[in-house]
Amino acid sequence: MAGQVSPGIVLRERDLTASTIVGSQANTAAFVGSFAKGPVGVITNITTERELLETFGAPNNNNYEDWFVASTFLSYGGQLNVVRVDDTALKNAVTENGSQVTDATKLYVADADPFTVGDIVKVDSEYFAVTAKSTTGAENLTVTRAQLGSSAVDHASGASVTKWSYANSATTTVVNEALDSTENIFTLTGGSGFNVGSYVRITNNVDSTTEIVLITDAEGSDIVVTRGQLGTTAAAQPTSTITATVLTFAATATTTTLSEVYPRVTTTGIAAPTIKSLQNYESGLSGYTWKFASRTPGTWSNDIRVAWIDGSVASYDSVTIGGTSSLWSSVAAQPASPTTGSSTADDLHVIVLDSTGLILESFLYLSRTSSAKDTQGSSRYYIDVIKNKSAYIYAGGGTLGSSGSLVMTGGVDAYTTTVSTINTSFDLFADTEEVEVDFILTGGSLAVEADQVTKSQKVISIAANRKDCVAFVSPHNGFVGLSSSTAQRDDIITFFNSVGTSTSYAVFDSGYKYIYDRFADTYRYIPCNGDVAGLCVQTSATLEDWYSPAGTQRGNLKSAVKLAYTPTKTDRDKLYQKRINPIASFPGQGVVLFGDKTALATPSAFDRINVRRLFLSIEKRVNQLAKNVLFELNDSQTRGQFFNAVNSYMAEVKAKRGVTDFLVVCDETNNTADVIDRNEFVAEVYVQPTRSINYITITFVATRTGVTFSEVVGR
Repeated sequence: MAGQVSPGIVLRERDLTASTIVGSQANTAAFVGSFAKGPVGVITNITTERELLETFGAPNNNNYEDWFVASTFLSYGGQLNVVRVDDTALKNAVTENGSQVTDATKLYVADADPFTVGDIVKVDSEYFAVTAKSTTGAENLTVTRAQLGSSAVDHASGASVTKWSYANSATTTVVNEALDSTENIFTLTGGSGFNVGSYVRITNNVDSTTEIVLITDAEGSDIVVTRGQLGTTAAAQPTSTITATVLTFAATATTTTLSEVYPRVTTTGIAAPTIKSLQNYESGLSGYTWKFASRTPGTWSNDIRVAWIDGSVASYDSVTIGGTSSLWSSVAAQPASPTTGSSTADDLHVIVLDSTGLILESFLYLSRTSSAKDTQGSSRYYIDVIKNKSAYIYAGGGTLGSSGSLVMTGGVDAYTTTVSTINTSFDLFADTEEVEVDFILTGGSLAVEADQVTKSQKVISIAANRKDCVAFVSPHNGFVGLSSSTAQRDDIITFFNSVGTSTSYAVFDSGYKYIYDRFADTYRYIPCNGDVAGLCVQTSATLEDWYSPAGTQRGNLKSAVKLAYTPTKTDRDKLYQKRINPIASFPGQGVVLFGDKTALATPSAFDRINVRRLFLSIEKRVNQLAKNVLFELNDSQTRGQFFNAVNSYMAEVKAKRGVTDFLVVCDETNNTADVIDRNEFVAEVYVQPTRSINYITITFVATRTGVTFSEVVGR
């Protein structure tokens, strides 16, 4: 069979409707979003809003669209396979016995070659004097910072680094007195032109030494200066034959960019013990490449602490836990050696606390000995126990002292993820054998509309390539603030034209709804792709997969105060022609999904949501039945068993109004001798899907008195 080189099953569709599992109750959606905490870069199954909150934190101003799309889908009875997207700025809280060192001596640049020692460079509004540069390895410039009176500030990677030159102006006068290296007031023979903010070269005319100063105050011939600017050092000027000349500055064409933030912060001096935060974790412990954000966004200081104590500590009953007023003895008795394999000094308690002293986790009677077991034979080795059970920390190695505590600091929240990083996270859902999903949610809007187009195309491509799920896509939020409904409609159509994909494995909607955010006590607009997918879940739960989720019977959206855009009948016509399902608000009926088209551009049975979901339901069930046939004998008995199973299933689908008719063919007509000799098994299922009603015409006819209706209608 073409395309197969190892045993497996291929499902195919043939669409004979184009113009030229019973009730599988599919309910799992793939979701990628930016969150305040939680696992990074791995799939986590979430079944309730409470789990979403506990695992990934509460919504905030940075991620509320993503968060509420996920929460909304869960409210319809669905469950989520969630991936928290990574961010280059996301940082773990440092909880090791080390220290953070700020490297303010180097600018790490993309290209150091054009610069030389003595150059003056400018980054943003700050000047630096180059004192050395790398010759091998990292591209960096060793600098003296805060030159030319500029303040010390941080600079982002990608910032421009520009070489500046300076020259003497015509403003020159004589310093009237000898100076030592500490004086900061010069008396000039003439003070005209020497103004506050001017940079002045002081030249000793005897030995030609120079010093550059910044004027910070001036009154007449007396000027107050800051000495040692532009990398020069304050030096004694022993004679009165000193001239002072005002300098002028200009940027040159020599420019490069910072390859890393400045100043660069590194952690040094790491020693045992190595306990790190597992509050928000990535997959695997290899290399300890873990990234985190705080439980409360922006509040990392003292957010989580780790305290420990072992059996060798004297006066155990009076020892407090990690800087709190609570006693260890109030938690548990002093560690001892309840089993063989360790000594008293090896046993220890480990406690995780928050900044208020609240105990978050307790791990009691652990051991430093890797072979130590408890009475049930499970490991008591503290590294293993913490790794397997803690939601906040993990131990990376080293040996804990007899007692102590560590404070976690240095964590950074980050939500400015790129579309490429987001799409890489969506790739985790690409393999049908690795993870099963029924829907893929696009989630919230990215800041740049072109990026949202790319993101939407990605989720659609995954669904179209998997062929066992449907992608749900809402427009970019740029239309929300537009002043007229016509402009909003056209903006939505333009967005989906840019997405430009024709497939029955995607569904477009027109909506952003207004909801109440109880976490921030405010109202927000969020996209409706979580609602539309949620309506499919709800329809499957109450009826079957093959019923349309649209209309006033099944298509009411939850928790919608109002819509950002309510399309008129004319607007709905134009949207529907573009395969965009309108979400409309009707008096007395609420906010309703008022369309059930897929994103397929050609006329077909598959251009309706219920038909696409019917086939997905049938294909999943028949695929399960086909797995029972793999490696069986290809004879009439096996074919008969498979035929009976599929025929029985399809009959039940028909009885539940999924199809109007069907035909299953699995016999010697399509399993010929040649097919059997190729170790193949062929079955064909012909389906006439039940169609949903999209257009209704009702005609009312008035007749004259005395006319019989049989005469009018002809029957």
